[in-house]
Amino acid sequence: MKKPFGVSCLLGILFMVCISAGNAQPIKSDILGELYVEKNAGFTMRVPKNWETKDFNQKYLMVIGQAENNFTPNINFGDEEFTGKILDYIEACIELFPQVFADFEVIQKGEFTTTKGVRGAYMITQGRINEIKVRQNYYVVPNKRGTAVMTIVGTAPPGGVKFDAIFAECAKTFEWTK
Repeated sequence: MKKPFGVSCLLGILFMVCISAGNAQPIKSDILGELYVEKNAGFTMRVPKNWETKDFNQKYLMVIGQAENNFTPNINFGDEEFTGKILDYIEACIELFPQVFADFEVIQKGEFTTTKGVRGAYMITQGRINEIKVRQNYYVVPNKRGTAVMTIVGTAPPGGVKFDAIFAECAKTFEWTK
């Protein structure tokens, strides 16, 4: 099995700019804002209310919130080839991330289902790179053919527990359009 270093890990590292989701639970529309449409990759997802998309010259736009205490919470996307069980992907990330993040810990992990029935897995972690501490919510969903995964990574400051619900609500709205 290929170690998922590629996109998922780099998203956690490169975009430090600046929960669980239950099975097909109703979304909290007061948290959600605009619909992000990624035509080339073929997916959509609602983003948090009053957050905006920005082009940081990456494959996909980044979704950013308002800076708090010199940290900008954000959501970014990355895809990578993978043909195994989604929980195996999460476990491979858990094995790899301590090599990248100091003080790495898994807060929570499990499975989730979007409102459109897409089944995936998630984990919430905390760690640090140099002096930058982060709390990250990873939501991983397979593509329709089961040949690749999309990882949605929500990053917040370590005390950013309030963002867990925001990231979960957004991930529940993820939908493949092609």
